[in-house]
Amino acid sequence: MIRKKRGTKRTKSAPHVPGPKISPELIEPMALEVFGALGLALRRFGLNPARQKAIFERSQKAPTVKPASALHLNQVRPLGDLMTAWLEEMPYLNESGKPRVLELKGRGATFESLAKRFLPGRPLDQVVELAGRLANVGTLPGGRIALYGDTLVNLSKTPLSVLAETVLHVKQIVDTCLYNAERSEEEDPIGRTERIVSHVMNPEQFKKFKNLIGPQIHDLCERVDRLLKSGAKGKTRKGRRGAAAGIGVYVYYDGSLEHVRGGPGDDHE
Repeated sequence: MIRKKRGTKRTKSAPHVPGPKISPELIEPMALEVFGALGLALRRFGLNPARQKAIFERSQKAPTVKPASALHLNQVRPLGDLMTAWLEEMPYLNESGKPRVLELKGRGATFESLAKRFLPGRPLDQVVELAGRLANVGTLPGGRIALYGDTLVNLSKTPLSVLAETVLHVKQIVDTCLYNAERSEEEDPIGRTERIVSHVMNPEQFKKFKNLIGPQIHDLCERVDRLLKSGAKGKTRKGRRGAAAGIGVYVYYDGSLEHVRGGPGDDHE
């Protein structure tokens, strides 16, 4: 009779992608590629290889990993909802339907009211500073504040937010790809949308494409945001916890493709 040692725990093995087993020799080059890409990115943020190695070893021993990227971004994302309310809700619009210049403080349709609604617990001066740094917002004489342009919150001005969004993108793409591979087609025959559309372009062609597709993506994201908000207002079953849902869209240009000859879209002398 074999007795189980006290203090030991059974650990569940991670699910495997269905299909023929892949040999480690085929997996290792891709593992090297992903570790190399992430390692280089972390070095650009200031994390040297020695510390990366120590953190990687910690990650392999930890049963769970804290969602640090989502926790950080959740402190910033409500600013986007604040901008949307300012852009769309009647009390904050002028006769032409455009965002009014608001009083910073006070009751009613003021910036302070928006700040308390979307960023409760944050001092007003911190919300004003955050909006001025990350959004198209500026203060005016007389204790007023104005919204210029769209509701975009530009995280690229804060390195830690850039890293957090990068990590979240990677995690969500990996989760989506693995879900589609491991899902039961009987329970979910469609899966989650996952597509890449690419074409070889030179830098000038890519610049034109980026400028053309950018506004279309922006409009799509605005529509999806409204759709998600309307869906989230419905009642959920008791005892069922919700989770973040949405879409992630990005435009990319792989500079390594520039050396590929003969591909469509290439210009050669």
